[in-house]
Amino acid sequence: MKLELKIHDKNTDRLIDGEAIQMIEFFRDKARVFYTDDEGYTVFTDNFEIVIEFLPPEPIDLREEQKK
Repeated sequence: MKLELKIHDKNTDRLIDGEAIQMIEFFRDKARVFYTDDEGYTVFTDNFEIVIEFLPPEPIDLREEQKK
């Protein structure tokens, strides 16, 4: 099973791709995330949701599997 992690920044109402996420910090009172925006700047937010997207499985070539 493959997963893709994304962040929904509630301050800007944008969905941030997992490749742009630099770091997620978890503290007792609040978590925060740092990511790179479209202009290349590091952005910080503590008002976000973690989005996990389940990707479809890759097809298996049975002919290749039988050769092994």
